[in-house]
Amino acid sequence: MKRSGMILVLFSCVFLLACGEGDQYSAPEAATHSRIINGNEADQAEFPWIVKVIAKIGEDRFNGCTGTVIGKKAVITAAHCVKGVQAVYIQTDGQDGPVFQVESIHIAKGYLALPILGVYNDMAVVITDAALGRPALPLISSALPKPGEKVWLAGFGLENADSGSYGTLRIGETEIFKVTYLHLITRFDGRNSNVCFGDSGGPMLQVVRGSSGELIGMGIAGIVSSGTSAKCAIGDWAFFTVIQRYLDGILQLVPEAQLL
Repeated sequence: MKRSGMILVLFSCVFLLACGEGDQYSAPEAATHSRIINGNEADQAEFPWIVKVIAKIGEDRFNGCTGTVIGKKAVITAAHCVKGVQAVYIQTDGQDGPVFQVESIHIAKGYLALPILGVYNDMAVVITDAALGRPALPLISSALPKPGEKVWLAGFGLENADSGSYGTLRIGETEIFKVTYLHLITRFDGRNSNVCFGDSGGPMLQVVRGSSGELIGMGIAGIVSSGTSAKCAIGDWAFFTVIQRYLDGILQLVPEAQLL
């Protein structure tokens, strides 16, 4: 892609330090990253609310992340993808889709990235300069997924940490290992899916059902934030920012955002 029509994306990951909640999950030697392993390629038309978040960090240097449309001009993503960058762009509809410039960036209050101690409140909402023309995905405001519950991951990241390129939408399935106040945590065992470089800011998708098991809908339960393996390898703990903690602030910015 190039700016003014297309943006040339030279993929480079966003590096923060390892995130953990207690010694059990911490890995001081590992880097976290914009980070779907064991996922399937997906048709963008089937997931029109998932978009690319492209941050300019220097002359002809860009980082690639993932985001989700939550309003006419609003995209939710990870704070570490958009904080301190020169400019941010949103691309919809795949590799040849239109590119929108971001006119304002809203970082979650209390966002913090500390060496070894972790990444917290890793959420941001960006507002584009024009309507995206894409449907919005609801935010989960009901019960969070429980340990053992299956969830879906989506992003434009690498299929393998050592090869591949940013830009192909993939969908994968995993299950919740642990739920804390700020994070939903998964563990990659090689059979389920995992997030990797370029997936940061992408959604953890939760299916909501009624008391009789009927399908109510799908929404965003969390946002890809960080992990403990620099290569997204087996044994990686992945941390997803819990969206529910920020609903009031999101609704102030995006009154039309839907809740589920």
